[in-house]
Amino acid sequence: MSLPHLSLADARNLHLAAQGLLNKPRRRASLEDIPATISRMSLLQIDTINIVARSPYLVLFSRLGNYPAQWLDESLAR
Repeated sequence: MSLPHLSLADARNLHLAAQGLLNKPRRRASLEDIPATISRMSLLQIDTINIVARSPYLVLFSRLGNYPAQWLDESLAR
């Protein structure tokens, strides 16, 4: 039995796709996308460090595109 082979580019694309970062969002984000995205990542670390914006807001922005920041707050409150 031979081991499967992945090129570096294929391995990179596989990793980015698994994290939800390979493709740009195809549509405008909705409130329901917040918990769905967190579920896909398995967790979202809540940091208090605030240089540009708090980390969890940037993590979701990189996967969902522009979304109202209060959606995360509302989702966490549920």
